[in-house]
Amino acid sequence: MATTIGVLVALTSLLSVLLGALADGIGTDCSLKGFGSSLLCSSCDELKRFELSELRDECLKCCQKTGSNNEQGMFMSCRYQCLCYILGFVKGNAPSQFPSLKIKYMRGADPTLKLLDDNQAVVDTLSIDKWDSNTLEEFLKEKLQ
Repeated sequence: MATTIGVLVALTSLLSVLLGALADGIGTDCSLKGFGSSLLCSSCDELKRFELSELRDECLKCCQKTGSNNEQGMFMSCRYQCLCYILGFVKGNAPSQFPSLKIKYMRGADPTLKLLDDNQAVVDTLSIDKWDSNTLEEFLKEKLQ
């Protein structure tokens, strides 16, 4: 009877090791195919839009269920879309027109203009989020030339 219990314990241990290895293999297989652990099944339906419907079955094997169809989504937008004149100025001819102008992108920061002295120390910081491109260009022409 003691040997039967020992055999059962050994089989149970072996079974749990095999099930763990199998589960790890499934997760690894999905990651090897390029699917992340946070993949939602609703994303698999989007593959058709990009003519990748042959990946849908594999995607559905690796995804997490999203719940009901009545879920609320989050809409995200860039608050600086209205500041397209600054973006247009920066991405346009500003770097060639003002060689001493250095542009630094900082995520989440309001658009500012920092005036530096000859030692690269900040002399003044100006908020330019309400400026249009003409005002910005005139100001830089006056200060940088």
